[in-house]
Amino acid sequence: MNSCKTDTIESIQNISAVSQETAASSEEANASTEEQLANIEHLASLAKELGEVAQKMKESIGVFKI
Repeated sequence: MNSCKTDTIESIQNISAVSQETAASSEEANASTEEQLANIEHLASLAKELGEVAQKMKESIGVFKI
């Protein structure tokens, strides 16, 4: 009976440890995802800016007719 009780306690402790590790891994994955999202938003902003510069350049070059 005592052995069964000890096994049960050990199993619960193991489950608790695994749950904590899973929570920590989830937090790390969330932080990584947020960082990637910020980088993608920055890249999108730069792409928009590049498009605007390209359009202005096209307009500037358009005054020169061959």
